Amino acid sequence: AEGIVGFIPREYINDDNVVLLHKSSISEEELLPFVEEVKTFFKGKKENKNKSKIEVLFQEGTYTDFKSFDVKKIAIDIARNYNDDFAAIDETIQTKLSSNSANGLVILYGDPGTGKTHYLRYLASVLKRKKLFIPPNMASSLANPDFLSKLEENKGSLLIIEDADEILSR
Repeated sequence: AEGIVGFIPREYINDDNVVLLHKSSISEEELLPFVEEVKTFFKGKKENKNKSKIEVLFQEGTYTDFKSFDVKKIAIDIARNYNDDFAAIDETIQTKLSSNSANGLVILYGDPGTGKTHYLRYLASVLKRKKLFIPPNMASSLANPDFLSKLEENKGSLLIIEDADEILSR
């Protein structure tokens, strides 16, 4: 119907709330077809809710934003692929990062080829919190005011920075 505007927030994957603006002269009966159409949009999104997602930072020209990707479940044998003491470390990391109120810093350090990236992929597939991935070529963007506003929009997310040596050395 003419005079109806719907806003679906960026967080629609986690929150099914939609803001519906309309002229006061539009009746509830006239709104129903539009509401039903919006519901069909969410029906498809709900099926994807159980899939693990990761938001990857990308830049096109001066525009910087996150793009969502599905994360495939990764089977990993911590005891077989990592040092003997890493099982306890993995349990601590997963326990801490599973809490929506958790904050802090986890640094995975090791020689190339020791499984850090594989472990990060594993964590991304099992943790239910929103995950933001910063590729190595974009790590310098962390101080960019535009990027800081993106972080503000995604409070409570896990920030994954791969190959952060340069940032940490500063």
